[in-house]
Amino acid sequence: GSTHLTNAYKYSNMIMGQDEKDEYGVVYLTEGEIELRKETDNLYLLLEKMRLSEERDSKRLPYFEERATSADSILVYLPHVVGLTIGRLLRFSPMVSLMLAKLTGLLFYIVLCVLAIRTTPVLKRGFAVAAVLPMNLYQATGVTYDAVITPVAYLATALILRGKQQSLSNKEQILLFGLSAFLGCSKGGIYIPILL
Repeated sequence: GSTHLTNAYKYSNMIMGQDEKDEYGVVYLTEGEIELRKETDNLYLLLEKMRLSEERDSKRLPYFEERATSADSILVYLPHVVGLTIGRLLRFSPMVSLMLAKLTGLLFYIVLCVLAIRTTPVLKRGFAVAAVLPMNLYQATGVTYDAVITPVAYLATALILRGKQQSLSNKEQILLFGLSAFLGCSKGGIYIPILL
């Protein structure tokens, strides 16, 4: 939800060089982006989380997000941040920028799931079914780290299954190591026991 979108805005601000005033729990957004947040959040939660100060910064206002997530890395939001930043740099409306962030996240999900299905030597139909489960598709179309972590886990699993049947190439070993390291560092290290 909303915390993930706020994190995507935070990292987009960093890329655009507009994070000088951002701090823990505070992300500066334009008035239009805040209005979009009103439409995407439940109103009663929004009123608790958002306080607007009188301080103006090039029409950017502070948006206060009270909650934190276990993912505090640009990597788990990278596809969304890229789409959001492109939309903001091209001065698209906040809604179009948000849709672009969702689209880049979905494209990332699709590409990695297709790679996983092609890579695995067994259970190809199982991977395909898992990739199109309603909850996975819902997550893939939202601005959330699950749209990144899930397909990374699929691809890592596919490489592990391939490695059980045949020797992995050096490129595949490096890829598996990178994916495993990424998963191990994601969501507060919750995937470390699975990787062992």
